[in-house]
Amino acid sequence: MDRSKLIKPESAGRDVLLVFEQGDPARPIIIGLMEDPLEHLVTMEVSPRLSPPPLTGGGKGEGEAFTESHPPKEALIDGKRITIEAREEIILKCGDGSITIRKDGKIIIKGTHLLSRSSGPIRVKGARVDIN
Repeated sequence: MDRSKLIKPESAGRDVLLVFEQGDPARPIIIGLMEDPLEHLVTMEVSPRLSPPPLTGGGKGEGEAFTESHPPKEALIDGKRITIEAREEIILKCGDGSITIRKDGKIIIKGTHLLSRSSGPIRVKGARVDIN
């Protein structure tokens, strides 16, 4: 690995891949910088419209879907909204908290404490609402 990558300001705080000389934890060797999966989203080209390849006939929004050979490669970022799409699930994770969105419509929010604030009414809608 080129040492110049390690001393760049943008590398500060990045995770590194280590091996240890003769298995000794007191003798680490840096092999490289770990990839940050969110860095790609932050640095990708801004697109005015997220457009999947057409499945049939090239309709405008109808009959279009992402395929294995044509996965989405752009995020819609227009200053008002950020849209991130995935075929199976999206997981946002930080420490002990996470939000998982699955393709079947199930959304799971986990955390040590959950807080919901509103200056207006809070409505909970569902076929059934269970508390405790």
